[in-house]
Amino acid sequence: MTDQPNFQSEAALAFEREYDTKRAHLDAKLARKGSQITHHESELKKLEDLAAARRKPSKELERSITATRNTIKEVRKEYAAAVVDFYTWTKCKHDEVGRQIERAVEERLEKVDVKLKSLKYEDITVEADE
Repeated sequence: MTDQPNFQSEAALAFEREYDTKRAHLDAKLARKGSQITHHESELKKLEDLAAARRKPSKELERSITATRNTIKEVRKEYAAAVVDFYTWTKCKHDEVGRQIERAVEERLEKVDVKLKSLKYEDITVEADE
């Protein structure tokens, strides 16, 4: 009797492994996005310091700083919502609702990624140096 495989426990173990893999993947993605946001905040700080060092910063530099600041603020909100969704997902049953929450986390992180990629500093710093 004990020689027969326990398919139910094997299925449960496979499910747990899949869940652990998904959790690690999402957790790593959140960590990377958090680091990217921090990097962009430090770039913004450099621009603000550059503007503060000038007697009269150009309107373009001021507009760029304001736009960058607003984008980072939006990204932070979206990122915070993704983190909340992630922790909700880790606590919920992994049924259809869980899959919807998981997709929501992925979608929010994609929005964060798109907004972060839209931030450009090279043009601003070249213009500011002139």
